Formats: sequence, structure tokens, C-alpha cells
Amino acid sequence: GVTAPEGSYVIALQGTANTSRNFTVAADGNYLLTFRAAQRSGSNQYVTVELDGVEVGQVGTTMVTPSFDSYVMALNGLVAGQTYNLKFVGTPPAGDHTIFVDDIKIEQAVDRGFSLNLGQDYLVNAVNLDGRDDCCTNRLDGYRVQLWNDGVLEAEALPITGAQADNNLVTFDYITADEVRLVKRAGENAVSPMNFTEIQVRVNQ
Repeated sequence: GVTAPEGSYVIALQGTANTSRNFTVAADGNYLLTFRAAQRSGSNQYVTVELDGVEVGQVGTTMVTPSFDSYVMALNGLVAGQTYNLKFVGTPPAGDHTIFVDDIKIEQAVDRGFSLNLGQDYLVNAVNLDGRDDCCTNRLDGYRVQLWNDGVLEAEALPITGAQADNNLVTFDYITADEVRLVKRAGENAVSPMNFTEIQVRVNQ
């Protein structure tokens, strides 16, 4: 059997099976859809997510039950009180494949990420990010490196694109900072949660 990461049951999408639900939101704005997914052993299934019949995104997972991976998709511009239909559609290659989906949530979008306290002021001219090298190197794509000092945003780099497993170098023009933040803006897609092995901050003392 499959152990559910949330509650007692999971959604099993075998072949082109689908499941859907209607929902409303309490306030106008951008929202985030989060869910967890895992393959049946030996499967190579994808799941396509649709909002009112329009594709929001498609994911496959290398996780095999009982391990589940997490996913985040942006649902932007939702209107309070309007009814929306959210559908998960199995999207397999040829053959018998199954993907399990669980822990589906829709929440209003906020900036998310994490902070590294440097402990004192430094002149920062670069931040280097090393991620996982076993899979999912694109998890850094879209994140922004920010430099903060005394609670004030001093500099923000452009979003990371084409992320690699190692040596994702983000440069700055010697900014005084006591904190580094890695941020995904509210309403922007994130393929998966962040999972890093090392963050290096280059400073000029």
C-alpha cells in the first residue's frame, strides 16, 4: 500500500485518469497551489494541472513511494467569490503507469525563501549557491538573491536562470550587508522547494 503524507488516503492517477475539485477564494490576488507526488515503483507518469481547462503546469517526479516530492504552482489573478475548477490529469507515456498525489493546498501567495545572518557588516561582492547534484538542478531558477543591512534591502539581483548543480554565482558591486536572503516572489512559480548543500558569500574585509 501507499503511505499518505497527509491524512489516510492519496489520489492515484493511473494512465490518463483525472480528478478535479471546485474552489473559491476569500480575497482577490495571487495564490499558490502546493501538492506532493510520487511514482508507483516502475512507473514514469506525469501529472498535468489545469485551472478552468487551461494548463497551469506539468510535473513528473523521481520520487517512488513511500517518498513524496513537493511542488508549487502559481495561480495568479484569482477573484474573490468566483468558482474555479482545479484538475489533475494523468499524462503517461505508453504502458501502465501510475502517479500518486496528496496534500493539495491553495494559499494566498507571499514572498518565501530563507535568510543567512552574516553576524556583522561585510562588503559583499558575490554570493555562490551550490544545490543538489543528484537531481532537480532547476530548483534555483527564478529565485533572487537579496542583500540586507540593519533590516533594509540594499540590493537585489535579477532572478536566477539556467541554474546548475554547482557554482551559481551572483555578483554585486561591494554592498555593505549583514544578511543574505534567497527569495521567490509572491505569485511566481517554483518547481520544488529549495534544497541546498552550500551557500558561499564572497566578502571584502
